Amino acid sequence: RGSGYLGAAHSSGGAPSSSPYDGAHLAMTYTALAVLLTLGDDLSRVDQPRVLAFVSSLQDEAGCFSAYPGGERDMRFLFCAAAVVAMLRGGAVPPSSGIDVERATRYVLESRGFDGGFGLGPGQESHGGSTFTGLAALALMGTLRRLPQPQRTVRWCVERQVGGFQGRPNKDEDTCYSFWIGGSLALLGAATLLQRAALSAFCLSCQFAHPTFGGIAKHPDTRPDLLHTHYALCGLSLAGAAGLAPLEPRLGITARAAARARGCEAEGECQTCEEETTVWDGSLREPG
Repeated sequence: RGSGYLGAAHSSGGAPSSSPYDGAHLAMTYTALAVLLTLGDDLSRVDQPRVLAFVSSLQDEAGCFSAYPGGERDMRFLFCAAAVVAMLRGGAVPPSSGIDVERATRYVLESRGFDGGFGLGPGQESHGGSTFTGLAALALMGTLRRLPQPQRTVRWCVERQVGGFQGRPNKDEDTCYSFWIGGSLALLGAATLLQRAALSAFCLSCQFAHPTFGGIAKHPDTRPDLLHTHYALCGLSLAGAAGLAPLEPRLGITARAAARARGCEAEGECQTCEEETTVWDGSLREPG
């Protein structure tokens, strides 16, 4: 912790805070570790016991996690908690991680709606982002195979493609869902159902045509931003676009960076997501 923006220079021993809001945050912890792995760091300098204790302290009785003590709580932060533990503990959430996997798994499964998608919590509207974070959390905790009738979720994801992907029914296509929905299909072992040519065409139509800089916007004919550029490229990687590094969707980082979290010398030494998490049997029929 410690931020020059808030006037507190980073110190490994802890710097006095210049703001009551300058504290640890679960989402920022996830992104910091993801960046370190992407840059080639082995995380050996991270104070792992304290980070894991921080994560464990944020889980509530329902199994969900808050962003920080007393902060907002929903599926996003449950995923961040699972991802942080996985990155620090060899690529998966072990039983001794400090996370109550049973409670967390129950929270995720109870958040699936009648339509097969997942909301940010039980009883909430299904959404592409919460569907991904719920599925990825289950995959990291090793409980994805406990998802009942996975074809319901596969169908919900497939129905979100209208060229590019929409985050909810009757909404516009948005490049960031190239990853949120594309990653969900990959986690379920149903990536072959993605219409790759249509997705690629939509993402490329959102490129910003400028003589000095580019980037990818959320919609065609709008200005680009880093978030949508990043997730569009992630979605294109999952769709097999040439020239992009393969992605590990469970952690939202490249397979090469994920290999570092697992202690592998090369990404090829690690099993692929599809080999470990396939739960869909190839049918979209509802049982009975």
